[in-house]
Amino acid sequence: GGRQSECCRIDSIAQSWACFCPEASNTKADTALGSALRLLFDRENGLVKLFDPPFFGSGRDPGYIRSYGPGFRENGGQYTHAAVWLCMALLREGRVDEGYSLLKLLNPAEKCAQEAQAKRYLREPYALAGDVSTAKGIEGRGGWSLYTGAAGWYYRTVVEELLGIRLRSGALELEPRLPSGWHGYSATLTLDGAVIAITVSDTAPQGLTVDGEQAERFTPDGREHRLVYGIGASAS
Repeated sequence: GGRQSECCRIDSIAQSWACFCPEASNTKADTALGSALRLLFDRENGLVKLFDPPFFGSGRDPGYIRSYGPGFRENGGQYTHAAVWLCMALLREGRVDEGYSLLKLLNPAEKCAQEAQAKRYLREPYALAGDVSTAKGIEGRGGWSLYTGAAGWYYRTVVEELLGIRLRSGALELEPRLPSGWHGYSATLTLDGAVIAITVSDTAPQGLTVDGEQAERFTPDGREHRLVYGIGASAS
């Protein structure tokens, strides 16, 4: 694919993964995300296309994905792995409200909250579909559900990128990216049988406290602790 191609002129994966490279130009990464939202985000049908236009039988052979009809699964449908990666890229690039909006859009519970959307989606409200159709006449219909790969990426994006809870090199790090209107959140983790209570708040003093004491970092030690992380009013 490419800008001059008849099919696959823009691919979500290339746009998102450009933002995961630490050497990438911030300006180009921002342009890539803007292009993906403009050309691949179908607001009317509540989905994010993998690429566009789909392959339809002519031109260069992309391989097995052309065995799917245009708009089905990898052939220009929503492939949910890639849609979640776009959410992740938006969050990492500081476009938090847009990333959060897309996460809500992908959430099957949100899709099934209204009758018209639920009848279009036709899948469970409690399981993330691995793909959503963009094929003419069935736009927005869910495909494979109970799809653990896409659901795993969704979970990691919410926990690690939105809430900012990460275990890295043995330490628990907090780096939340919260959307407008959020003042914080509370969460509990169980690590090695010990409960870690986490509070993120825009009214707490900025930085991390562990059991009431200022700390630069927190390394789990098998005991229960209370962590409070102040983000400051401007962070959300």
